[in-house]
Amino acid sequence: MQLHGEVKTLSKLVRRIVAPNPGPMTGPGTNTYIIGQRNIVVIDPGPAEPMHIDAILNCVGDELDYVACTHTHQDHSPAAVLLADATGATLVGRVSDDRRHQDLTFQPLWQIQNDERLTGESWTLRAICTPGHVDNHVCFLLEEEQIVFA
Repeated sequence: MQLHGEVKTLSKLVRRIVAPNPGPMTGPGTNTYIIGQRNIVVIDPGPAEPMHIDAILNCVGDELDYVACTHTHQDHSPAAVLLADATGATLVGRVSDDRRHQDLTFQPLWQIQNDERLTGESWTLRAICTPGHVDNHVCFLLEEEQIVFA
């Protein structure tokens, strides 16, 4: 089992850090994904837990370009604005029309649309809008490895 704050390499382009928010909906904790080595994107930075944010910042150094969220539930996006403030990264995702149970601090600079792409050195993420879990849910397809982050 991966320890909270530990960086685990999953593939050539993907690393994961598990947030310290275990529970019935998150299992051992929210999975935060780091894509790329340069021009990095963090997907679902998780809760605004200082230990978790520090682990992400230590992993990305000064290479963080984007913070992308699949949706704005409290276990997925509250750390996003803190990471963007600390690094100047661009917030990417979608705002929900449903104000209940959402992270209202998440206000993306890029309100990504279906089939739009984020790119960095050696990686491309394609947005796939998938409303259902919530109205603002978006999946990201890492085209180089055919991995979907949902």
